[in-house]
Amino acid sequence: MNRLAAYVFWEKDGIVREYVVRYIKGLTEVASKVYVVANGEIQPEGKRRLEEECGAVVLQRPNVGVDFWAYKTALDQEGDAISDYDEIILCNCSCYGPVYPFSEMFDEMAGRQVDFWGITEWPTDADGFKGTWILSYFFVFRPHLFLSPEWAWYWKNLSEVHSREECIEKHETQFTAYFADKGFTYDVYCPNLPGYLDMTIEAPDELVVEQRCPLIKRKAFCTDYDRFLSYHRGTASRRVFDYIRDHHLYDTDIIVDDMLATQHGAYLKDCLQLDYVLSTRHGEPLARQPRVAALCYLTQEELLDESFRYLLSMPAYADLYIVTDSDELAGVIREKAVSYRFASCRVSVMTPVGGAVEALLLTARESLTDYDYVCAIHDGQLPDPPVGHISEEIRRFSTEALLASSVYAANILAVFENNPRLGVLIPMNALHSTYRARYGQEWGLNYDGTVKLLERAGVSVPISPAVPPLSPMEAMFWFRPACLDRLLKLELSDADFKAGNPDGSLYHNILRAIPFFAQDAGFLTGQVISVEGAENHIINLAYLLGKANAALLSGSNRVYVPMEVNIGLKRSLKEYLKKHLPARAVSVLRRMYHWLPGR
Repeated sequence: MNRLAAYVFWEKDGIVREYVVRYIKGLTEVASKVYVVANGEIQPEGKRRLEEECGAVVLQRPNVGVDFWAYKTALDQEGDAISDYDEIILCNCSCYGPVYPFSEMFDEMAGRQVDFWGITEWPTDADGFKGTWILSYFFVFRPHLFLSPEWAWYWKNLSEVHSREECIEKHETQFTAYFADKGFTYDVYCPNLPGYLDMTIEAPDELVVEQRCPLIKRKAFCTDYDRFLSYHRGTASRRVFDYIRDHHLYDTDIIVDDMLATQHGAYLKDCLQLDYVLSTRHGEPLARQPRVAALCYLTQEELLDESFRYLLSMPAYADLYIVTDSDELAGVIREKAVSYRFASCRVSVMTPVGGAVEALLLTARESLTDYDYVCAIHDGQLPDPPVGHISEEIRRFSTEALLASSVYAANILAVFENNPRLGVLIPMNALHSTYRARYGQEWGLNYDGTVKLLERAGVSVPISPAVPPLSPMEAMFWFRPACLDRLLKLELSDADFKAGNPDGSLYHNILRAIPFFAQDAGFLTGQVISVEGAENHIINLAYLLGKANAALLSGSNRVYVPMEVNIGLKRSLKEYLKKHLPARAVSVLRRMYHWLPGR
C-alpha cells in the first residue's frame, strides 16, 4: 500500500535523539514517503541521520502553529500528488516506539471500513468538550476523506494558534467532530476503557500489554505523579517499562537517555518506582566481584565501635578510606581497624571546613574514581544537628539504610549490577521530629546556590524550584564515582565553604546538586531502605497522612473531596481559566506566568 507520512519534530535544542530515529525507521516500514517537519531548530547531524539512515525528507520551518501547522506544511509540500496515495499518516514526536511493528496495527485497521482512524481517543463529554476525539499524535486518513472538498477547505482555512493549549482547543478537540459531522466515519485501534481520560498517560500498561498499542507516550514517564494516583497506585509506567524491556520489544536505554536529557529526574524516579526495599537476611550471590570502597568521615571517638560495626556490612574485599580530624584519633582508628580485621583501611587526617562533603570530594578526587561503587557515611557531625537522641536517630536511620547487614549491602550491590543506569542510591528521608518537614521543602534555601553550582560545572539538565531534588540530605549515600566527575573537576577548596555549613551554603548546595550531576552523566537516582526500616516508615507515613487529612478536612465548613478531583488551588484555577477564557487569552497568561520571577 502506498502511504505518505508526516512526522512533526520539535526539541528545544534541535537534537534528534535516538527515539526519533527509531520511530522514523519503524514508520518507513509502512510508508512509502516520510516527511519530517522540524518546528524550529534541527541539528545538522540529526538531519543527516534522518535523511541518510531513514530516507526521510526533512522540512524545516519556524516554531509556530504547533503540530497542525506543521502537518499543513507537509501536505502543502506534497500538493496535488497526495492523490497518488492510499493513506496519509500524520504523527508527532511525543511517543516512543514502535514497540510492535506498525504493520500489525495497519493490517488490523485495514479491515475496518472507515474514512479515518487513530490509535487512542479522548472519551465522551470529558473535560467540558462534547464528543470523543482522536488524539492527534497519530492520524491515518483514506482517499474518500483526504481528496474531499471538506479536507481541502479545512487546511486552507486552518486557524492560527500560538500555544500547545490553543492548538488542543482549536484543532485537536474539534478535528474529529468536524469531519464526523460532515458524514465521514472514524475509529480507533485501542478503544478507551471506562474511567480513564487519556490512557496514554494514565494506563500505558493496559495499552501496550493488553491492547498491543505500538506506541508509548513520553508523558507516561515524565508527568507529575498526582496524575497517576488519581487513577491507580502509580505502577502503570513501571509496568510498561519493565514489560517492553523484559520482552525485548524496545531498548529502554533509549527512553532513559531521552528522559535524563529533557525531563526532571524526580518525575522519572517516581514513574519508574526507583525505591528499593531490600532484605537484610536473604539475597542472591553476585555474578562478579565489583570494585567497592567505603568512605567514612569519623570524628567522634565514642562512636567508633558503632561505625565499625556498620562497616562490617561491607564486602570483605572492600577498601576503607577513613578521614578524621586529629592525629590522635587517627591512631585510635587504625587500632580499631586491626581489631575489626579490616584488611585494607587507609586513614588520613584533615579538618575540612566543609565537613563530610568536603572530605568526600577530596578523597574521591584522589582515590575513589577507579571503584565501581562507593558508600559514603559519617558519624553524625552535621551542621546544626538537633539535640541528643534525635540526632542519633537520624544518623542510625541513614546508616542502616546503606549498611544494615552484610546481606543487605550485597543486595544494594546487586541492585546496581542489575540496573546499569542507576548511579546513586540515597536513604529515604526520615519522618521523626523536625525531619518530617523536609517533605515538600527539600530545597530549603539552596535552590539558587545549586543552580549556580551546576552552571559553574557546565551541567545542563532540567531543574525547577517546584520539583524536589533527590538528594542525600545527610551526606550519606551509595554512588558510582562516574556520577561525580564534573563535580570533582571543580576542585573546590576550604575557601569555598562556610564555617558551620548553614542552610544555603556550598555544603548543602552540593548535596542538592548530586542527583543533577548524576543525571548529566547519564545516570538515575533512587532511594533505598531495609525491609525492617520500611515497616516502620510505612506506619509513620500512614499516621502523619492521617493527621494531615484530619487537619485539612475537619471543621464545619470542611467537606470531603475525592482524591481524583482534589487537584489543588493552582491547578483548579488553571482549569477554570482554560474553560472560561478564549484560547488566545490563556496563551498570553501562560507566557506571562513563565516570565514572572518567583512563579
